[in-house]
Amino acid sequence: MTVSHFTLNPLLCSVLALFLVFSIITFQPWHKDSPHVFHTASSTAKDPKWLLAIFLGPSTISRRTAIRSTWATRYRNPAWEYRFILGNYSSSPWAPAIEIENATYGDIWALDDFTNENHETANHIKNMEFFKYMVQHQGSRVKRYDFVSKVDDDNWFNIPPYYDAFIAPRLLGGEKYDPEALTMIGRPMVWGQPYAYASGLLYTMSWPLLELLAAKYMANPGFGEKTEDELMGQYLFEETIQHNFVPVELEQAWDIGLEHVVDDQTMLIHKIKDDARLLEVSTIFDEEGRWNGRKISGLTSFNRTMKEVVDRLGEPSMEEMEQLRLEWESGGSRVNSWESLDWRLIQGKISIEDREEMGRLYPLNLPGNNASTGLIPQPLGTAKRPEESF
Repeated sequence: MTVSHFTLNPLLCSVLALFLVFSIITFQPWHKDSPHVFHTASSTAKDPKWLLAIFLGPSTISRRTAIRSTWATRYRNPAWEYRFILGNYSSSPWAPAIEIENATYGDIWALDDFTNENHETANHIKNMEFFKYMVQHQGSRVKRYDFVSKVDDDNWFNIPPYYDAFIAPRLLGGEKYDPEALTMIGRPMVWGQPYAYASGLLYTMSWPLLELLAAKYMANPGFGEKTEDELMGQYLFEETIQHNFVPVELEQAWDIGLEHVVDDQTMLIHKIKDDARLLEVSTIFDEEGRWNGRKISGLTSFNRTMKEVVDRLGEPSMEEMEQLRLEWESGGSRVNSWESLDWRLIQGKISIEDREEMGRLYPLNLPGNNASTGLIPQPLGTAKRPEESF
């Protein structure tokens, strides 16, 4: 990408350069034996099979530096590598600083055709533009990966347990797994749509599915106003793309609803908006992704056995059940997914029996339905509304 046509005030250039140098000095782990050294096996592998695509905006230099210094390079494994995914930043005031940054680390990809990056477009079509970029530049700028994950920039991604559970079996599983299968791995969401879709915080897809989604997007550039995860689900549903949806089950997920859970199964901690907080979270996991027992504010060690938790909290009151019913009827935002229902189960707002009844009403491969992984999500059809079971 060239920015030769762009002119900046010399004072602003100096400020940007100083900010970049300060960020690098602040977060750089200089010691050659540090587990956080940038040039680890995972970032210099010659033939990685799994790409971690971290979505963020051009101005977030300090966040990119913090991520580089922590989870993106902590775990040493040649099977994966990461890249930061930006829109076309040639007209951004941050362009000179980004050019210096990318010349230093070489870990930034800019989506040529995605020229109008803002909060709205980033939350709607940036993922599809990324899929298109990957397909159009395969063999030149990018390689063909077996799996590609989309990761939000406000996450701590604890890679080892996720890799062990979902990626390694498919890379190393031999004949058990078809490398050309159309596979989606994610936390299933379903609110307001006749199909399940993967939560946008983190999802993974096989390369053949990425290619197919890119082709469908280029042929039909949109289904209206939807968030990026809903839009992806709609392409899969409306285009009748038969694929394997591998759900991240409740016991494996990054948290239980709104409470961040920390133990050896923790795969993701999200909504980390502050760089210092990201660095703080980095201190509670070792190089193998195991929780080291340290506790910090806002994160808790939690027993993941659902029944034990509900038993401890007690049965919900009639008033709480009625409030849940009213929120569901009004389309309340807090009852917007199976994740929030699971959170309410944890809090004792609904019983296990009611949660299981909801699972039976909605014949999807969702957490709590006792369905085996790899099933294709089916339309909801004419299932009665869950409040009828209360």
